[in-house]
Amino acid sequence: MIKENLEIADIVKGSNEDFQLIFDSNSALDTNEIVKQYGCHNFIYTANKYGVNLFTPDFHKVFDVPRITPVSTVGAGDSFNAGLIYGLIKQNVYASDLENMSLEVWRKVIYCAISFATHVCCSYDNFINDEFISSFDM
Repeated sequence: MIKENLEIADIVKGSNEDFQLIFDSNSALDTNEIVKQYGCHNFIYTANKYGVNLFTPDFHKVFDVPRITPVSTVGAGDSFNAGLIYGLIKQNVYASDLENMSLEVWRKVIYCAISFATHVCCSYDNFINDEFISSFDM
């Protein structure tokens, strides 16, 4: 089922721990090669404090994450995904746009995802609160 999902996905996102369990892969580069074999060319590999790797057909970019002392990491991955979707919507990106998306747009979207995950890690609430959203600026 995982392989089938990779074949139909426009974007694949997973953590280093996910891909260690699924593919016994320990690096973003190796995991990207595996994901590309299934036809997905927009790949996001999160590695907690070690940053976020973005692979597209045109570039590979590593994004740093803020240095924080996490209170709880419960919900961080889901919040990253929510931030990713929120960022894509705010940037008016559709699936058909992914093929030609610029680094600048990707930077804004990934910044949003990292911000959402960071916010959740700094509280025990494990969700994005209204105050954060109302003050969030891309």
